[in-house]
Amino acid sequence: MSKKLRPTSGKHTERVRGERHGDKSGLPPGSPPQSGQDDDWFEDFLTPQEIKQWAQRELRDASRALDLRARELIDLVTAYSAGDITPEKADELYARYQHRWGEALPGVVQGDIGDPPLTDERILTRMEERNPRQFITPRELHEKVQAARSGGGDPEGGKSR
Repeated sequence: MSKKLRPTSGKHTERVRGERHGDKSGLPPGSPPQSGQDDDWFEDFLTPQEIKQWAQRELRDASRALDLRARELIDLVTAYSAGDITPEKADELYARYQHRWGEALPGVVQGDIGDPPLTDERILTRMEERNPRQFITPRELHEKVQAARSGGGDPEGGKSR
Protein backbone atom coordinates (compact mmCIF):
# COMPACT_ATOMS: atom_id res chain seq x y z
CA MET A 1 0.00 0.00 0.00
CA SER A 2 1.31 3.40 -0.79
CA LYS A 3 2.21 5.89 1.88
CA LYS A 4 -0.55 8.26 0.78
CA LEU A 5 -3.19 5.70 1.75
CA ARG A 6 -1.93 5.29 5.29
CA PRO A 7 -4.26 6.86 7.83
CA THR A 8 -2.85 9.67 9.93
CA SER A 9 -5.80 10.10 12.27
CA GLY A 10 -8.93 8.31 13.33
CA LYS A 11 -10.11 5.90 16.02
CA HIS A 12 -7.97 2.99 14.82
CA THR A 13 -4.84 5.07 14.32
CA GLU A 14 -5.21 6.64 17.78
CA ARG A 15 -5.56 3.15 19.31
CA VAL A 16 -2.38 2.02 17.56
CA ARG A 17 -0.50 5.09 18.75
CA GLY A 18 -1.68 4.29 22.29
CA GLU A 19 -0.48 0.70 21.94
CA ARG A 20 2.95 1.88 20.82
CA HIS A 21 3.22 4.00 23.95
CA GLY A 22 2.03 1.28 26.34
CA ASP A 23 -1.68 2.19 26.53
CA LYS A 24 -3.79 -0.96 26.07
CA SER A 25 -7.13 0.79 26.63
CA GLY A 26 -8.10 0.56 22.95
CA LEU A 27 -7.38 -3.17 22.64
CA PRO A 28 -9.98 -5.90 22.90
CA PRO A 29 -10.00 -7.68 26.29
CA GLY A 30 -7.13 -10.13 26.66
CA SER A 31 -5.14 -8.75 23.74
CA PRO A 32 -1.38 -8.55 24.17
CA PRO A 33 0.30 -5.22 23.53
CA GLN A 34 1.73 -4.81 20.07
CA SER A 35 5.41 -4.00 19.65
CA GLY A 36 8.41 -4.28 17.35
CA GLN A 37 8.09 -4.87 13.62
CA ASP A 38 4.52 -6.06 14.06
CA ASP A 39 3.44 -2.45 14.70
CA ASP A 40 3.94 -1.63 11.03
CA TRP A 41 1.07 -3.98 10.28
CA PHE A 42 -1.47 -1.52 11.67
CA GLU A 43 -0.35 1.31 9.40
CA ASP A 44 -1.55 -0.61 6.35
CA PHE A 45 -5.29 -0.60 7.07
CA LEU A 46 -7.49 1.35 4.69
CA THR A 47 -9.68 4.07 6.10
CA PRO A 48 -13.45 3.97 5.57
CA GLN A 49 -13.07 6.74 2.97
CA GLU A 50 -10.42 4.73 1.10
CA ILE A 51 -12.68 1.66 1.11
CA LYS A 52 -15.53 3.78 -0.29
CA GLN A 53 -13.26 5.14 -3.03
CA TRP A 54 -12.06 1.62 -3.87
CA ALA A 55 -15.66 0.36 -4.00
CA GLN A 56 -16.67 3.20 -6.31
CA ARG A 57 -13.77 2.43 -8.68
CA GLU A 58 -14.52 -1.30 -8.54
CA LEU A 59 -18.20 -0.77 -9.40
CA ARG A 60 -17.35 1.71 -12.15
CA ASP A 61 -14.83 -0.71 -13.67
CA ALA A 62 -17.18 -3.70 -13.37
CA SER A 63 -19.96 -1.73 -15.03
CA ARG A 64 -17.67 -0.69 -17.87
CA ALA A 65 -16.45 -4.28 -18.31
CA LEU A 66 -20.03 -5.56 -18.45
CA ASP A 67 -20.91 -2.95 -21.06
CA LEU A 68 -17.91 -3.85 -23.25
CA ARG A 69 -18.51 -7.57 -22.82
CA ALA A 70 -22.22 -7.31 -23.65
CA ARG A 71 -21.61 -5.18 -26.76
CA GLU A 72 -19.02 -7.62 -28.09
CA LEU A 73 -21.32 -10.58 -27.44
CA ILE A 74 -24.37 -8.91 -29.00
CA ASP A 75 -22.36 -7.83 -32.06
CA LEU A 76 -21.17 -11.41 -32.57
CA VAL A 77 -24.64 -12.93 -32.24
CA THR A 78 -26.23 -10.26 -34.41
CA ALA A 79 -23.67 -10.57 -37.21
CA TYR A 80 -23.77 -14.38 -37.25
CA SER A 81 -27.57 -14.57 -37.02
CA ALA A 82 -27.94 -12.10 -39.90
CA GLY A 83 -25.52 -14.10 -42.05
CA ASP A 84 -23.03 -11.24 -42.18
CA ILE A 85 -20.14 -13.49 -41.10
CA THR A 86 -19.18 -17.06 -41.95
CA PRO A 87 -19.32 -19.91 -39.45
CA GLU A 88 -15.50 -19.88 -39.43
CA LYS A 89 -15.43 -16.16 -38.61
CA ALA A 90 -18.09 -16.65 -35.92
CA ASP A 91 -15.98 -19.43 -34.41
CA GLU A 92 -12.94 -17.16 -34.45
CA LEU A 93 -14.85 -14.31 -32.80
CA TYR A 94 -16.31 -16.74 -30.24
CA ALA A 95 -12.79 -17.99 -29.40
CA ARG A 96 -11.51 -14.40 -29.18
CA TYR A 97 -14.38 -13.48 -26.86
CA GLN A 98 -13.65 -16.48 -24.61
CA HIS A 99 -9.94 -15.63 -24.58
CA ARG A 100 -10.57 -11.98 -23.77
CA TRP A 101 -13.32 -12.31 -21.20
CA GLY A 102 -13.20 -15.87 -19.86
CA GLU A 103 -16.12 -17.16 -17.86
CA ALA A 104 -18.62 -14.67 -16.47
CA LEU A 105 -18.60 -16.56 -13.16
CA PRO A 106 -15.24 -18.36 -13.00
CA GLY A 107 -15.59 -22.04 -12.21
CA VAL A 108 -19.37 -21.96 -12.21
CA VAL A 109 -21.37 -23.87 -14.80
CA GLN A 110 -24.93 -22.61 -14.63
CA GLY A 111 -26.42 -25.51 -16.57
CA ASP A 112 -28.81 -25.41 -19.47
CA ILE A 113 -31.50 -22.80 -20.03
CA GLY A 114 -34.50 -23.97 -18.08
CA ASP A 115 -32.47 -25.53 -15.28
CA PRO A 116 -33.16 -24.01 -11.88
CA PRO A 117 -30.73 -21.17 -11.19
CA LEU A 118 -27.97 -21.70 -8.67
CA THR A 119 -28.25 -19.85 -5.39
CA ASP A 120 -25.84 -17.02 -4.69
CA GLU A 121 -24.26 -19.15 -1.96
CA ARG A 122 -23.66 -22.05 -4.37
CA ILE A 123 -22.13 -19.75 -6.99
CA LEU A 124 -19.74 -18.24 -4.43
CA THR A 125 -18.86 -21.71 -3.11
CA ARG A 126 -18.04 -22.93 -6.62
CA MET A 127 -15.90 -19.87 -7.27
CA GLU A 128 -13.97 -20.49 -4.03
CA GLU A 129 -13.57 -24.19 -4.88
CA ARG A 130 -12.08 -23.25 -8.25
CA ASN A 131 -9.20 -21.37 -6.62
CA PRO A 132 -6.56 -23.95 -5.65
CA ARG A 133 -5.04 -21.73 -2.95
CA GLN A 134 -6.83 -21.45 0.36
CA PHE A 135 -7.83 -17.91 1.31
CA ILE A 136 -5.55 -16.36 3.89
CA THR A 137 -6.32 -13.13 5.69
CA PRO A 138 -3.84 -10.26 5.43
CA ARG A 139 -3.14 -10.70 9.16
CA GLU A 140 -2.34 -14.42 8.73
CA LEU A 141 -0.06 -13.62 5.79
CA HIS A 142 1.72 -10.95 7.82
CA GLU A 143 2.27 -13.40 10.67
CA LYS A 144 3.67 -16.04 8.30
CA VAL A 145 6.06 -13.51 6.78
CA GLN A 146 7.18 -12.36 10.24
CA ALA A 147 7.75 -16.00 11.26
CA ALA A 148 9.78 -16.65 8.11
CA ARG A 149 11.90 -13.54 8.70
CA SER A 150 12.67 -14.65 12.22
CA GLY A 151 13.65 -18.13 11.03
CA GLY A 152 10.28 -19.75 11.69
CA GLY A 153 9.82 -21.16 8.19
CA ASP A 154 8.61 -20.43 4.70
CA PRO A 155 5.70 -17.94 4.53
CA GLU A 156 4.11 -20.01 1.75
CA GLY A 157 4.41 -23.22 3.71
CA GLY A 158 6.32 -24.98 0.93
CA LYS A 159 9.79 -26.33 0.54
CA SER A 160 12.65 -24.15 -0.54
CA ARG A 161 14.56 -24.98 -3.69
